[in-house]
Amino acid sequence: MKAKRTLTIFLAFLLVFCNAVPVFAQSQWSFEYTGNIVEWRAPHTGTYRIEVRGAGGGASTRYNNSGGKGAYMSGEIHFDAGTRLKILVGQKGEDARESGGGGGGSFVAYYDDNTPITPI
Repeated sequence: MKAKRTLTIFLAFLLVFCNAVPVFAQSQWSFEYTGNIVEWRAPHTGTYRIEVRGAGGGASTRYNNSGGKGAYMSGEIHFDAGTRLKILVGQKGEDARESGGGGGGSFVAYYDDNTPITPI
């Protein structure tokens, strides 16, 4: 019997806007794996909560083990309106017979045309 293989790409990155100024409602931006680096700009000056998850590892089809969970980090940071970020969402590890591959990392970094990319 041939085992059915599926690849699930889960939501790996969540960026939540939590502005202290009551004029703005809370907004949420979510990013999924695309294989590309995405640029994002802060729409307002304020404090933002960032939650980042690395991608999970691949499963072992022989031993019926699921892959491990990716790392998780979160924190709050102040951005001025127009602050540019580069966001890269990691890809889920490949399933394999003996043991699955490791998941890719997810990254968030400041981006400015005049300076090197700086990780947050």
